[in-house]
Amino acid sequence: MKTPVLIALAVVTVAALGGAAAVVRDRGPSGGGGSAGTPVFPSVAGKPDDVGQLVVTRADGGYTLTRKGDQWVLADRADYPVRAEQAKAAVAALASLKLMEPKTHKPELLSRLEVEEPTQLGAKSTLVTLKNAGGSEIGRIILGKARPDSLENPRPGVYARKPGDPQAWLAEGDPKIKPSVSDWLDRQVLSIKTDRVREVATIAPDRARLVVSRDKPEDKDFKIYNQPEGTKLKNSAALGELAGLLDGLMMDDVQGATAIAFPASGASQAEYRSFDGLVVRLTLAEDKGATWARIEVVTEPWRKVEGDKSSMVDPTDEVKKEAADLNGRLRNYVFKLTDYAAKKLVSRLGDLTEKDDKKS
Repeated sequence: MKTPVLIALAVVTVAALGGAAAVVRDRGPSGGGGSAGTPVFPSVAGKPDDVGQLVVTRADGGYTLTRKGDQWVLADRADYPVRAEQAKAAVAALASLKLMEPKTHKPELLSRLEVEEPTQLGAKSTLVTLKNAGGSEIGRIILGKARPDSLENPRPGVYARKPGDPQAWLAEGDPKIKPSVSDWLDRQVLSIKTDRVREVATIAPDRARLVVSRDKPEDKDFKIYNQPEGTKLKNSAALGELAGLLDGLMMDDVQGATAIAFPASGASQAEYRSFDGLVVRLTLAEDKGATWARIEVVTEPWRKVEGDKSSMVDPTDEVKKEAADLNGRLRNYVFKLTDYAAKKLVSRLGDLTEKDDKKS
């Protein structure tokens, strides 16, 4: 091999080694933050049941999950239950989280891993504080981007940094701490099948009513009660969409019953009546551009139509129990509705009908 070639290879080798050294230097010292292989939370390593509370703090908000028996709840939302298995998995992952590899310690680079100070404007990092059942703090960690497992990196990881320590780490494990409250919730508030619905009434603040109904469960289509002559539906599917809204009513957030101020009078309302005597009443309130619903479930006798005859029928004990169970689950809360549901529940006659030129 010629001398110039050897010199060139030597230069390339030195440059490569220099680059690797630069990367190592950029990771910086481990400082007081621990060393590779050590648990992030030593006192609960392998003992997730010792964790009683998980406090999440972010620049865009936060929440607190608290364990109550086998259930996990949102402590700052009147103890509304979250998906228990999801919460248990997150706590178990936090309890087994281990430091794996040191990364940067330069403040200007921390945001690339999303482990910057959560108090910074626009920060994407998540500060997680663990507490025991008595409320005493176990420890804290700032979590950032996740590194999924792959053929090259078979162990999943998440970038992390201990508060007050400039050193960032790649930690083994991923607790999948969700940024939004809705990510922890079973977002379905109600599931009243459409084939049970007999009548829907929306009541506007000026007390104008829109009533959509059908006579029998086998009737496929709903009709507008007292629809004005010379009008037609703007959208033939709109009545069915309104009637079916409770068949999977979704929420984006939840609060305690007194957290949102509802009008003393003149609130928008919607009432759903079933063929078996179930009545669902929703009272609506606006707060910071969002629509919240207070939900009450009762029973009442209903008119059963058979041919040319009709008779009043009392709800069965099963339906009464259903109403009591629903009230027990819903009465202490108000629910932030999706934009779709909120719009449907304030439907007026003019929203669904228009002038029919063929009949004028």
